Amino acid sequence: MKKNSTKNTKNVETGIQAAKQHFGATNALTTIPAVDELRANADADHTFALALVRVSASDPTRMEVVFGTNNISPTDKVLEHAAKKLSAEQKADALAVNQQLIDAASLEIEVTSISAEVAA
Repeated sequence: MKKNSTKNTKNVETGIQAAKQHFGATNALTTIPAVDELRANADADHTFALALVRVSASDPTRMEVVFGTNNISPTDKVLEHAAKKLSAEQKADALAVNQQLIDAASLEIEVTSISAEVAA
């Protein structure tokens, strides 16, 4: 049982690292002015913090940050969740590419078959 736990921990850590790398390089959804509550924890090995946002009651086209934390543990949990989503998206992308390759190979076989019939 311990091997499985060690493997899962390693997978989680790998996923978190992948999320840190991905979100460290990706474009922001939006930008906000810097506030101390949302500065990365100096002890963290990343530049992330968490914000709790809500839709503004007075203007539903705007969002409001109502809480922020740079606590490492919940930040890592969100990165872990993001890594799972990224992994699922990457798998879906890979499946789509594989299907395109299968479709292209099938089309090539059909063209070759038709070409052979025409040549005969």
